[in-house]
Amino acid sequence: MISNIRSKSIEGHITDSAGNILRNAQVIIQQPAPSGPVVIDTVISDDDGYFKSKPIPSGVYDVYESSVKVSRINHYADPLSIQCFKASGDNYNFLNLNNFSTLASSGSLNTYKSYIQIESDFIDILQYGNTYPIYNVDISLNPQLLSMSAFYGLTAKSRITTTRFDVEYYSPLTINSNVYKRIRWSGMPAIRFNNDTKLVIPLDYKSLVPSLPKQIVEAPMAPTLSSEGGRMQMSEADGSTVAARTFLNKLSVGSVLKLSIKSISSNVSVDWYGILNNVDRTLGAWTISLEKWLSSRITSSTTIPSSSNGYTVTMYEFDGPFQGMSEITEEVGSRFTVTENTSAQNSMVESYNY
Repeated sequence: MISNIRSKSIEGHITDSAGNILRNAQVIIQQPAPSGPVVIDTVISDDDGYFKSKPIPSGVYDVYESSVKVSRINHYADPLSIQCFKASGDNYNFLNLNNFSTLASSGSLNTYKSYIQIESDFIDILQYGNTYPIYNVDISLNPQLLSMSAFYGLTAKSRITTTRFDVEYYSPLTINSNVYKRIRWSGMPAIRFNNDTKLVIPLDYKSLVPSLPKQIVEAPMAPTLSSEGGRMQMSEADGSTVAARTFLNKLSVGSVLKLSIKSISSNVSVDWYGILNNVDRTLGAWTISLEKWLSSRITSSTTIPSSSNGYTVTMYEFDGPFQGMSEITEEVGSRFTVTENTSAQNSMVESYNY
Protein backbone atom coordinates (compact mmCIF):
# COMPACT_ATOMS: atom_id res chain seq x y z
CA MET A 1 0.00 0.00 0.00
CA ILE A 2 1.25 3.48 -0.83
CA SER A 3 1.35 5.49 2.37
CA ASN A 4 1.76 9.21 3.01
CA ILE A 5 0.90 10.15 -0.57
CA ARG A 6 -2.25 12.24 -0.39
CA SER A 7 -2.99 10.47 2.86
CA LYS A 8 -5.10 11.61 5.80
CA SER A 9 -5.74 10.14 9.23
CA ILE A 10 -8.98 8.50 10.33
CA GLU A 11 -10.03 10.04 13.63
CA GLY A 12 -13.00 10.08 15.99
CA HIS A 13 -14.28 9.29 19.46
CA ILE A 14 -15.10 5.88 20.94
CA THR A 15 -18.19 5.66 23.17
CA ASP A 16 -20.39 2.91 24.58
CA SER A 17 -24.09 2.45 23.79
CA ALA A 18 -25.00 4.98 26.49
CA GLY A 19 -22.73 7.62 24.99
CA ASN A 20 -20.02 7.37 27.63
CA ILE A 21 -16.49 7.83 26.35
CA LEU A 22 -14.20 4.81 26.37
CA ARG A 23 -10.65 5.49 27.57
CA ASN A 24 -7.69 3.31 26.59
CA ALA A 25 -9.83 1.46 24.06
CA GLN A 26 -7.95 -0.45 21.39
CA VAL A 27 -9.05 0.74 17.95
CA ILE A 28 -8.10 -1.44 14.98
CA ILE A 29 -8.48 -0.16 11.42
CA GLN A 30 -8.73 -2.81 8.72
CA GLN A 31 -9.09 -2.71 4.96
CA PRO A 32 -11.26 -5.34 3.25
CA ALA A 33 -9.36 -7.44 0.70
CA PRO A 34 -10.22 -10.51 -1.44
CA SER A 35 -7.88 -12.68 0.65
CA GLY A 36 -9.24 -11.34 3.94
CA PRO A 37 -9.06 -8.08 5.93
CA VAL A 38 -5.70 -6.36 6.30
CA VAL A 39 -4.84 -4.51 9.52
CA ILE A 40 -3.77 -0.97 8.59
CA ASP A 41 -3.26 0.57 12.02
CA THR A 42 -3.87 -0.03 15.72
CA VAL A 43 -4.29 2.93 18.10
CA ILE A 44 -5.41 3.51 21.72
CA SER A 45 -8.05 6.11 22.61
CA ASP A 46 -7.01 8.86 25.04
CA ASP A 47 -8.77 10.11 28.19
CA ASP A 48 -11.40 11.81 26.02
CA GLY A 49 -12.04 8.66 23.99
CA TYR A 50 -10.35 10.30 21.02
CA PHE A 51 -8.26 8.32 18.54
CA LYS A 52 -6.31 9.23 15.45
CA SER A 53 -4.70 6.80 13.00
CA LYS A 54 -1.60 7.26 10.94
CA PRO A 55 -2.14 8.93 7.52
CA ILE A 56 -3.73 6.46 5.10
CA PRO A 57 -4.85 6.80 1.46
CA SER A 58 -8.41 6.96 0.15
CA GLY A 59 -10.33 3.73 0.43
CA VAL A 60 -12.90 1.70 2.37
CA TYR A 61 -11.92 0.89 5.96
CA ASP A 62 -13.52 -0.98 8.86
CA VAL A 63 -13.05 0.32 12.42
CA TYR A 64 -13.03 -2.26 15.24
CA GLU A 65 -13.14 -1.70 18.98
CA SER A 66 -12.65 -4.70 21.31
CA SER A 67 -12.90 -7.01 18.27
CA VAL A 68 -16.31 -5.58 17.36
CA LYS A 69 -16.80 -3.69 14.09
CA VAL A 70 -18.23 -0.31 14.99
CA SER A 71 -18.03 1.45 11.63
CA ARG A 72 -17.29 1.15 7.92
CA ILE A 73 -15.80 4.34 6.51
CA ASN A 74 -15.49 5.62 2.94
CA HIS A 75 -12.26 7.49 3.59
CA TYR A 76 -11.24 10.44 1.40
CA ALA A 77 -7.65 11.56 1.79
CA ASP A 78 -8.17 14.73 -0.24
CA PRO A 79 -11.57 16.42 0.21
CA LEU A 80 -10.96 18.56 -2.90
CA SER A 81 -10.44 15.57 -5.16
CA ILE A 82 -12.96 13.41 -6.98
CA GLN A 83 -13.09 9.83 -5.79
CA CYS A 84 -12.28 7.52 -8.69
CA PHE A 85 -12.75 3.83 -9.31
CA LYS A 86 -11.48 0.94 -11.35
CA ALA A 87 -13.29 1.26 -14.67
CA SER A 88 -15.94 -1.36 -15.26
CA GLY A 89 -15.83 -3.13 -18.63
CA ASP A 90 -19.49 -2.17 -19.03
CA ASN A 91 -18.51 1.49 -19.26
CA TYR A 92 -15.80 1.56 -21.92
CA ASN A 93 -14.91 -0.25 -25.11
CA PHE A 94 -12.48 -2.82 -23.67
CA LEU A 95 -12.15 -4.51 -27.07
CA ASN A 96 -9.91 -1.62 -28.16
CA LEU A 97 -7.46 -2.12 -25.30
CA ASN A 98 -4.30 -4.21 -25.34
CA ASN A 99 -2.05 -4.98 -22.40
CA PHE A 100 1.14 -3.00 -22.08
CA SER A 101 3.51 -5.89 -22.84
CA THR A 102 1.77 -6.50 -26.17
CA LEU A 103 2.03 -2.84 -27.12
CA ALA A 104 5.68 -2.65 -26.09
CA SER A 105 6.64 -5.72 -28.11
CA SER A 106 4.64 -4.77 -31.21
CA GLY A 107 5.84 -1.17 -31.33
CA SER A 108 2.37 0.34 -31.12
CA LEU A 109 2.77 2.37 -27.93
CA ASN A 110 0.95 5.31 -29.47
CA THR A 111 -2.23 3.26 -29.28
CA TYR A 112 -1.86 2.81 -25.53
CA LYS A 113 -4.94 3.81 -23.58
CA SER A 114 -6.58 2.89 -20.33
CA TYR A 115 -9.33 4.38 -18.19
CA ILE A 116 -10.27 5.29 -14.66
CA GLN A 117 -13.87 5.81 -13.68
CA ILE A 118 -15.15 8.90 -11.88
CA GLU A 119 -18.73 7.77 -11.37
CA SER A 120 -19.71 5.01 -8.99
CA ASP A 121 -21.38 1.91 -10.42
CA PHE A 122 -24.21 2.60 -7.98
CA ILE A 123 -25.29 5.68 -9.95
CA ASP A 124 -28.41 5.13 -12.03
CA ILE A 125 -27.56 6.98 -15.24
CA LEU A 126 -30.91 6.30 -16.91
CA GLN A 127 -32.83 7.83 -14.01
CA TYR A 128 -30.53 10.59 -12.77
CA GLY A 129 -28.14 11.24 -15.65
CA ASN A 130 -24.37 11.60 -15.35
CA THR A 131 -22.68 13.46 -12.52
CA TYR A 132 -21.13 16.05 -14.83
CA PRO A 133 -22.67 17.95 -17.75
CA ILE A 134 -21.87 16.51 -21.15
CA TYR A 135 -21.96 17.66 -24.76
CA ASN A 136 -25.39 16.66 -26.08
CA VAL A 137 -24.07 16.30 -29.64
CA ASP A 138 -22.61 13.53 -31.71
CA ILE A 139 -18.92 14.22 -31.13
CA SER A 140 -17.91 11.79 -33.85
CA LEU A 141 -19.18 14.44 -36.32
CA ASN A 142 -17.37 17.35 -34.64
CA PRO A 143 -14.44 18.41 -36.89
CA GLN A 144 -12.40 19.51 -33.87
CA LEU A 145 -12.78 16.11 -32.22
CA LEU A 146 -12.52 13.77 -35.19
CA SER A 147 -9.05 12.45 -34.35
CA MET A 148 -10.03 12.01 -30.73
CA SER A 149 -13.17 10.19 -31.80
CA ALA A 150 -11.18 7.83 -34.00
CA PHE A 151 -8.56 7.23 -31.33
CA TYR A 152 -11.09 6.21 -28.70
CA GLY A 153 -13.56 4.50 -31.00
CA LEU A 154 -16.38 6.85 -30.07
CA THR A 155 -19.73 6.48 -31.83
CA ALA A 156 -22.85 8.58 -32.37
CA LYS A 157 -24.01 7.55 -28.88
CA SER A 158 -20.79 8.66 -27.21
CA ARG A 159 -20.44 11.92 -25.30
CA ILE A 160 -17.70 13.84 -23.50
CA THR A 161 -18.02 16.21 -20.57
CA THR A 162 -18.09 19.96 -20.90
CA THR A 163 -15.79 20.07 -17.87
CA ARG A 164 -12.09 19.16 -17.93
CA PHE A 165 -10.21 17.19 -15.33
CA ASP A 166 -6.64 17.07 -14.08
CA VAL A 167 -5.38 13.61 -13.27
CA GLU A 168 -2.33 12.97 -11.11
CA TYR A 169 -0.68 9.69 -10.36
CA TYR A 170 2.27 8.72 -8.19
CA SER A 171 4.20 5.62 -9.20
CA PRO A 172 7.26 3.95 -7.67
CA LEU A 173 10.56 4.49 -9.44
CA THR A 174 11.06 0.74 -9.34
CA ILE A 175 8.80 -2.15 -8.36
CA ASN A 176 10.10 -2.23 -4.79
CA SER A 177 10.93 1.46 -4.42
CA ASN A 178 9.63 3.73 -1.66
CA VAL A 179 10.48 6.76 -3.79
CA TYR A 180 7.76 7.93 -6.15
CA LYS A 181 7.53 10.00 -9.31
CA ARG A 182 4.60 12.26 -10.15
CA ILE A 183 2.80 11.91 -13.46
CA ARG A 184 0.12 14.39 -14.48
CA TRP A 185 -2.49 14.78 -17.19
CA SER A 186 -4.05 18.21 -17.55
CA GLY A 187 -7.46 19.25 -18.78
CA MET A 188 -8.74 15.86 -19.91
CA PRO A 189 -12.44 15.37 -20.77
CA ALA A 190 -14.38 12.49 -19.31
CA ILE A 191 -16.01 10.13 -21.80
CA ARG A 192 -19.37 8.34 -21.90
CA PHE A 193 -19.29 5.60 -24.52
CA ASN A 194 -23.01 4.86 -24.59
CA ASN A 195 -26.33 6.23 -23.40
CA ASP A 196 -26.28 4.38 -20.10
CA THR A 197 -22.56 4.18 -19.29
CA LYS A 198 -20.65 5.89 -16.49
CA LEU A 199 -18.03 8.55 -17.16
CA VAL A 200 -14.43 7.44 -17.50
CA ILE A 201 -11.24 9.47 -17.98
CA PRO A 202 -8.74 8.27 -20.57
CA LEU A 203 -5.11 7.70 -19.68
CA ASP A 204 -2.92 7.54 -22.75
CA TYR A 205 0.27 8.70 -24.41
CA LYS A 206 -1.61 11.35 -26.37
CA SER A 207 -2.45 13.18 -23.19
CA LEU A 208 0.70 12.71 -21.13
CA VAL A 209 2.17 15.89 -19.68
CA PRO A 210 5.78 15.09 -18.83
CA SER A 211 7.40 16.73 -15.83
CA LEU A 212 11.06 17.73 -15.85
CA PRO A 213 13.27 15.33 -17.82
CA LYS A 214 14.97 12.75 -15.65
CA GLN A 215 18.14 12.80 -17.74
CA ILE A 216 19.65 14.98 -20.47
CA VAL A 217 22.71 14.45 -22.63
CA GLU A 218 24.23 16.17 -25.64
CA ALA A 219 25.77 13.77 -28.13
CA PRO A 220 28.51 15.64 -30.04
CA MET A 221 28.76 13.06 -32.83
CA ALA A 222 26.99 12.07 -36.03
CA PRO A 223 24.48 9.33 -35.23
CA THR A 224 22.60 7.57 -38.00
CA LEU A 225 19.03 8.79 -38.09
CA SER A 226 16.20 7.57 -40.25
CA SER A 227 12.56 8.62 -40.30
CA GLU A 228 10.12 6.19 -41.85
CA GLY A 229 6.45 5.59 -41.14
CA GLY A 230 6.50 7.85 -38.10
CA ARG A 231 9.46 6.03 -36.56
CA MET A 232 13.04 7.01 -35.99
CA GLN A 233 16.15 4.98 -35.22
CA MET A 234 19.37 6.29 -33.77
CA SER A 235 22.48 4.16 -33.57
CA GLU A 236 25.51 5.05 -31.53
CA ALA A 237 28.94 3.56 -32.24
CA ASP A 238 31.18 2.34 -29.44
CA GLY A 239 33.43 5.36 -29.91
CA SER A 240 30.81 7.78 -28.58
CA THR A 241 31.19 9.76 -25.38
CA VAL A 242 30.91 8.18 -21.95
CA ALA A 243 27.97 10.50 -21.16
CA ALA A 244 26.04 9.33 -24.21
CA ARG A 245 26.71 5.66 -23.46
CA THR A 246 25.57 6.17 -19.85
CA PHE A 247 22.39 7.89 -21.06
CA LEU A 248 21.54 5.12 -23.52
CA ASN A 249 22.19 2.38 -20.98
CA LYS A 250 19.65 3.93 -18.59
CA LEU A 251 16.82 4.10 -21.14
CA SER A 252 13.76 1.93 -20.68
CA VAL A 253 10.92 0.99 -23.02
CA GLY A 254 7.93 3.29 -22.64
CA SER A 255 9.92 6.45 -21.92
CA VAL A 256 9.16 9.62 -23.87
CA LEU A 257 12.25 10.99 -25.61
CA LYS A 258 12.81 14.42 -27.07
CA LEU A 259 15.58 14.66 -29.67
CA SER A 260 16.80 18.19 -30.35
CA ILE A 261 18.65 17.72 -33.64
CA LYS A 262 20.95 20.52 -34.76
CA SER A 263 22.78 20.63 -38.08
CA ILE A 264 26.44 21.60 -37.71
CA SER A 265 26.60 23.26 -41.13
CA SER A 266 23.32 25.16 -41.27
CA ASN A 267 22.73 25.61 -37.54
CA VAL A 268 19.12 24.53 -38.16
CA SER A 269 17.54 22.72 -35.23
CA VAL A 270 14.34 20.66 -34.97
CA ASP A 271 12.73 18.90 -32.03
CA TRP A 272 11.36 15.41 -32.50
CA TYR A 273 9.37 13.55 -29.84
CA GLY A 274 8.96 9.81 -29.72
CA ILE A 275 8.10 6.90 -27.47
CA LEU A 276 10.88 4.41 -26.92
CA ASN A 277 9.78 0.98 -28.10
CA ASN A 278 13.13 -0.77 -28.38
CA VAL A 279 16.64 -0.56 -26.93
CA ASP A 280 19.30 -2.79 -28.52
CA ARG A 281 22.47 -2.91 -26.43
CA THR A 282 24.38 -5.19 -28.74
CA LEU A 283 28.11 -5.11 -27.98
CA GLY A 284 29.72 -2.25 -29.85
CA ALA A 285 26.56 -0.26 -30.53
CA TRP A 286 23.42 1.10 -28.90
CA THR A 287 20.37 1.38 -31.15
CA ILE A 288 17.11 2.95 -30.01
CA SER A 289 13.84 2.87 -31.92
CA LEU A 290 11.25 5.60 -31.41
CA GLU A 291 7.62 5.80 -32.45
CA LYS A 292 6.45 9.34 -33.14
CA TRP A 293 4.46 10.84 -30.30
CA LEU A 294 0.95 11.72 -31.45
CA SER A 295 0.37 14.63 -29.07
CA SER A 296 -0.76 17.66 -31.04
CA ARG A 297 0.77 19.98 -28.44
CA ILE A 298 4.28 19.05 -29.55
CA THR A 299 6.15 20.79 -32.35
CA SER A 300 7.30 18.03 -34.67
CA SER A 301 8.86 17.82 -38.10
CA THR A 302 9.30 15.07 -40.63
CA THR A 303 12.28 16.93 -42.09
CA ILE A 304 15.55 15.98 -40.45
CA PRO A 305 18.54 18.34 -40.91
CA SER A 306 21.01 17.19 -43.52
CA SER A 307 23.64 14.84 -42.14
CA SER A 308 26.22 15.57 -44.85
CA ASN A 309 28.26 17.66 -42.45
CA GLY A 310 27.02 15.97 -39.30
CA TYR A 311 24.79 17.14 -36.50
CA THR A 312 24.56 17.04 -32.76
CA VAL A 313 21.66 15.57 -30.86
CA THR A 314 20.57 16.64 -27.41
CA MET A 315 18.43 13.89 -25.87
CA TYR A 316 15.90 14.39 -23.09
CA GLU A 317 14.21 11.44 -21.39
CA PHE A 318 10.82 11.83 -19.68
CA ASP A 319 8.99 9.27 -17.59
CA GLY A 320 6.23 7.52 -19.50
CA PRO A 321 3.13 6.24 -17.71
CA PHE A 322 3.82 3.60 -15.08
CA GLN A 323 3.52 0.23 -16.76
CA GLY A 324 1.41 -1.15 -13.90
CA MET A 325 -1.25 1.31 -15.02
CA SER A 326 -2.38 -1.33 -17.49
CA GLU A 327 -3.42 -3.41 -14.48
CA ILE A 328 -5.44 -0.83 -12.58
CA THR A 329 -6.79 -2.40 -9.39
CA GLU A 330 -9.59 -1.69 -6.97
CA GLU A 331 -7.14 0.51 -5.05
CA VAL A 332 -7.28 3.05 -7.86
CA GLY A 333 -8.58 5.68 -5.42
CA SER A 334 -5.32 5.56 -3.49
CA ARG A 335 -3.18 5.73 -6.62
CA PHE A 336 -4.95 8.42 -8.64
CA THR A 337 -6.30 11.84 -7.78
CA VAL A 338 -8.76 13.63 -10.06
CA THR A 339 -9.77 17.27 -9.73
CA GLU A 340 -11.78 19.59 -11.92
CA ASN A 341 -9.65 21.96 -13.95
CA THR A 342 -11.48 25.17 -13.07
CA SER A 343 -9.02 27.30 -15.05
CA ALA A 344 -9.87 25.41 -18.23
CA GLN A 345 -13.59 25.79 -17.52
CA ASN A 346 -13.41 29.51 -16.82
CA SER A 347 -11.34 30.30 -19.89
CA MET A 348 -13.40 27.98 -22.10
CA VAL A 349 -10.09 26.80 -23.58
CA GLU A 350 -9.21 23.15 -23.87
CA SER A 351 -5.74 22.10 -22.85
CA TYR A 352 -5.49 19.93 -25.93
CA ASN A 353 -6.42 20.23 -29.58
CA TYR A 354 -7.32 16.74 -30.69
